[in-house]
Amino acid sequence: MAQTIRKVAEKERRLIPEIYANAYRVDPPEAERWARGTALGDTRAIFEAGRIVSILQIHPYKIYVGGNQVTMGGIGGVATRADRQGKGFAGSLMTDSLFQMRERGFWTSILYPFSYAFYRKFGWELCGLNYSYGEIRRDQILPAREKDLVHSTQAGREIGLLDPVYREFAVRHNLCVVRNGRMWKNRLSSIRRERGEVYVIRSGKKTTGYFFCIHKPLDFGYEASIREFACLDEEAYKAFFGFLAQLPVQVARISIFAPSSPLLWKYLKEPYAARTLVAPLLQFRVVDVRKAVEARGFPRDVSGRAVLAIRDETADWNAGPWELEIGDGKARMKKTTLTPDFTCSIQAFSELYSGHAAADQLAADGKLKVRLQPRIPFLKNAFFGLTPHILTWF
Repeated sequence: MAQTIRKVAEKERRLIPEIYANAYRVDPPEAERWARGTALGDTRAIFEAGRIVSILQIHPYKIYVGGNQVTMGGIGGVATRADRQGKGFAGSLMTDSLFQMRERGFWTSILYPFSYAFYRKFGWELCGLNYSYGEIRRDQILPAREKDLVHSTQAGREIGLLDPVYREFAVRHNLCVVRNGRMWKNRLSSIRRERGEVYVIRSGKKTTGYFFCIHKPLDFGYEASIREFACLDEEAYKAFFGFLAQLPVQVARISIFAPSSPLLWKYLKEPYAARTLVAPLLQFRVVDVRKAVEARGFPRDVSGRAVLAIRDETADWNAGPWELEIGDGKARMKKTTLTPDFTCSIQAFSELYSGHAAADQLAADGKLKVRLQPRIPFLKNAFFGLTPHILTWF
C-alpha cells in the first residue's frame, strides 16, 4: 500500500501524545506536554487505520556559517510506533523531509540522532562534537582576580544583556542557531525550571560573557553544571573560571559543556584535573548545495575556482559537476560539463561545508577524490577555520 505523508491537522493533535508515549516510553503527561508544544505546520506524519504510525517535525531556524546567516531545518521528534518499526516509515519521512525543506527554503539541516548510521543513509553526517569537562574540583582551578567581573542578573533584564554576547560568540562559530526573543524566553524558562542561575561578565560598560549554572544535588553536596557559556575574550574566560574557583565548599564538583576550541585545560592547575570527554553530538546535511554555498560566508582573502562533483542518492538536485567561484567573501555556483577537480559524497561535502573537516583531511581519509592536488589549499582555506558549535536543542 502506498504511503501518504502529510501534516497533522488540528483535529488530529490528540493523536500525537499516543505515538510519543509509545515510541519514547514517556509518561502520558509528558507526552501531552510535547503534543501541546508541537507546531502542526512543521509536522510530517504517516497514518494507518486512523492513528499516526510515524512522525517528525521540521523546525524553522537560521544558523551562522562563515559569518553569514543560512536557513536550516531542524529535524526533531522523529518517532515510530514500536509495533511498526523496521518497516521503512522513518526512512520515508526523512526522504520526504528533504523535498519539504527545499520547498520551504531551508538550505541546510541539523538533527540529534538516535543512530548515526541510520541518518547517514539519507545524507546527514557527523559534523559536531561535544567536549565535556567533568569532575573538576574548585581547588584545581587557577584563581583569577577577574572573578569580580561576574554578576548575577535580574529577571527581565537578561535578554538585553545576553543576546549581544551570544550573537558575537555565535558568529565566530559554524552551525550556531540565530536566536530570537521567543527562543531566549524559552531558554531562560528552562534554566529557571531547573533552578539555575544566570551570570554575566561585565568589563567596564560592556558585557563580554555569560554563563548558566545549574546546581545538581549529589549524595554529598552539589555539582555545578555549566550547560551554556559564551566568553568573548581572555579576560572573560579568566573571570568565568575565577568565579568557579571560589564557589561555596558545598560544590563538590563542576562540569562544563564546551566547543572543541579553545581547549579549557589552561585554566586548570593540571590538564588531568578535569575528566575530559569527547563525544559525537549532531549530524548536519547540506539540503541544497548551490543555495547553501551561495548563502554561506567565506574569508575575504580567499579567491579562486574549482569544479566539484557531489554524489547525493536522496536529493538528485545536488548532482553536478558544479563550478565553484569564490571571491570577496562570496561564492557562486553553476552547473558545468568541466572535468571535476574534486569528487565526494553529500556526507563528505557536509563535513567540508560545516567546517568539521578540512579538505586535506577528507582527502587523506579517502572521502574526497582529488584530481589536482595543488587546488586542495584553496578548498581548505575557503571552508575551514570556524569551529562547529551549537547551543540550541530541538
